[in-house]
Amino acid sequence: MSYIRCPACQARYQVPVTASGKRTKCKKCGRSFKIPVLKQAETPPLEPLQLVELDALSTGEAIETERPDPPPQPALPAAQPPAAILPSDAVAYAPGETAEEETQVRGAYGRYFRSLALTLVFPIKIGNLITYFIVLAMLVVGWIASCAPLFGLIAGFIITGWYMSFQLNVVLSAAGGEEELPTLSLTGGWYDDIVVPFFKMLAATAAARLPATIYLMTASTLQSFGGGFSVFKGIGFLFFGSYNLLLDQPDLQTQVIGGALLLAGYFLLPMFILVAAVAGAGGLFRLDLIAATVAKSLPAYLITVLILCVSKAVEFVLALVAIGLGVGVFIAGWDVSLLVLLRLAFFTVELYVIIITMRTIGFYYHHFKHKFAWSWG
Repeated sequence: MSYIRCPACQARYQVPVTASGKRTKCKKCGRSFKIPVLKQAETPPLEPLQLVELDALSTGEAIETERPDPPPQPALPAAQPPAAILPSDAVAYAPGETAEEETQVRGAYGRYFRSLALTLVFPIKIGNLITYFIVLAMLVVGWIASCAPLFGLIAGFIITGWYMSFQLNVVLSAAGGEEELPTLSLTGGWYDDIVVPFFKMLAATAAARLPATIYLMTASTLQSFGGGFSVFKGIGFLFFGSYNLLLDQPDLQTQVIGGALLLAGYFLLPMFILVAAVAGAGGLFRLDLIAATVAKSLPAYLITVLILCVSKAVEFVLALVAIGLGVGVFIAGWDVSLLVLLRLAFFTVELYVIIITMRTIGFYYHHFKHKFAWSWG
């Protein structure tokens, strides 16, 4: 038997030598780590030390006393490990998964900030840059294909589902601590790699808008005698982010309350996306676990929410600019190629912002999963 310590909280455990190289999880903090190569711990022989005269105190020398021979201890059954703590030399410290994780000086927040800084410059890796341009090209193809009536609808669904799959895989790769963007191959088939991710992301975003949708549709129902209620507006608001249901409310108070509920839902959106990516859409119903996790890791989660809000703000501004410039192009009679260039610029910035957002969500889990109320492996 030998002893190891958890690299996160330094909790001490006794493990058999045969456990060398295996993975385990700390019972105290939940950190998963790899057990190092262990050697059978042996108690070093006790040697008598020379007795120093008491006068040595005046010279500042250390006092050593003779160590008596220990009394004989009764032998324990083979099935029970010794209860005594071994000398410190026999303790094996389990290394972290990487050299960065072994350094506990800066703590989880220091590593999280470092990951965020590297995320901002992810295109400097040639593999990430190639992946970025491939995804960008697919978005442009989907935009062009959407001009066709029936074919555009089918192609739009396929490319959107593939794009949602890419976003969730970005979360998963960052959750595993990887700095490379995920591969783009459809290894699970069209259903697992297109249909399922599409509805996972749809469920995550709908969960964030659900409280505001219920309130606004209820308010619209009460005001329906004036023609304010529309089921299509509610569906568009819930699943597709169309804000007509909010903007068409007749009074300012309803709009303010609906907007506040929408912001509250977006506060939980990073957790909803993370749950959909890592634990599956079924985890969206565990609001108790979501609330407990957010409370235990609130500072880090606030940083993640802030980055998501900046991302959404950038997307909103870009959409307004693209619409305004597009209208200007048609009114002024400019070349349509200018509209294509504007749309390309929009996709370029939007994709960059979305990748940063998804990697931020994944790194939040990677560095603070020991505070999660879940156990996702």
